[in-house]
Amino acid sequence: MKHRDNEQAGLGRPASKHGRGRNSTADRTADVLLLFDAERPVLSAALVASLLGMTRSTTYR
Repeated sequence: MKHRDNEQAGLGRPASKHGRGRNSTADRTADVLLLFDAERPVLSAALVASLLGMTRSTTYR
């Protein structure tokens, strides 16, 4: 699955305006943490990977 920008992933903020896009470990970590809320306190790695357009191995890292 191709990487989707944050708006498509439902994070409500656009991808970086820099040419390379957002791809740092800190950016990915923030994206993962922002998926959790009171209504979804638990998510599988497969769902996180799907929502963010990452591979499962990247999600585990």
